[in-house]
Amino acid sequence: MFLFATKEDKVRRLVSRGKNEREAKDLVDTVDRGRADFIQKYFNVEWPDRSIYHTMINTTIGDEAVAKMILSFRQIFGNPQAQSV
Repeated sequence: MFLFATKEDKVRRLVSRGKNEREAKDLVDTVDRGRADFIQKYFNVEWPDRSIYHTMINTTIGDEAVAKMILSFRQIFGNPQAQSV
């Protein structure tokens, strides 16, 4: 599952939680670089390569809606780690 938002939305969230705008922008850039490096290293694809995710959710719909969607997907598809290969 891939949760995403625009850079502006990520910054806005961080600012609402106490970061100043510069800190928020720097943190977003740092985290996104780290994610890209991780995906490249362990999956050998460029981030965000949509083909490696079963589901993508734009978090700008709000925390409650995102949580409901995640729970709904889990209920529908179950726990993939518990399924036999």
